Amino acid sequence: MSEVLFLHGFLGLAKDFDPCFKNLKINSRLSIPYTERPELSPEVFISDWGQNFINAYSRLGPLTAVGYSQGGRMLLGAFAMAPQLFKSLVLISSHSGLKSNTEKEARLSSDRQWAQRFRTQKWDSLMSEWSSQSVFQGGNPVLRSEQNFNREALALCLENWSLAHQPDYSQMIHENENIFVIVGERDQKYRDLYSHLGSRLLITKGAAHRVPSDQPIHLAETLNSIL
Repeated sequence: MSEVLFLHGFLGLAKDFDPCFKNLKINSRLSIPYTERPELSPEVFISDWGQNFINAYSRLGPLTAVGYSQGGRMLLGAFAMAPQLFKSLVLISSHSGLKSNTEKEARLSSDRQWAQRFRTQKWDSLMSEWSSQSVFQGGNPVLRSEQNFNREALALCLENWSLAHQPDYSQMIHENENIFVIVGERDQKYRDLYSHLGSRLLITKGAAHRVPSDQPIHLAETLNSIL
């Protein structure tokens, strides 16, 4: 198998997959610090990011890619542009896209508010309030040190890569047999979102939304079974 590419989520780091890698049977894998690469940074709008990813990694093709949350959403854009380049795509707790303009407007407003908070609010209180969101309930806390992040880059992720700007890829995911989705057992929202996928929806026991940190061993076992 060619190299398997891993993309972390928002407020994530390439090393987030290290606990999973310890139990992964796939020897050739690469966790990409993509937000630090100029052509894949959040300065690039979401609609242009997919082509940039293809330009950077198509030489490795056929691509096998795994993306958690934001990372999976970004990979969906690349897949939509060139599905023939992907051997398989694995989405971990990644949203397929909002359907209504009302939902998109509300999400964009929320993301813009969070972006300003990431620019200005004291880090400790910001992290506490970010982690208290309902989507993260039921999982293990994840500690993040301010020194490991660029605040402006995080704000731009929320603005330029907002779910509000993402097309609805639900039909594409449903129709492509080489797209798999992994969600946490306790993440009922995402279980419901992908309930139609049948055997291509894989549930990680004991995990909530943050599957890579909640259950890295179970995640590795799932990936070993499908890649």
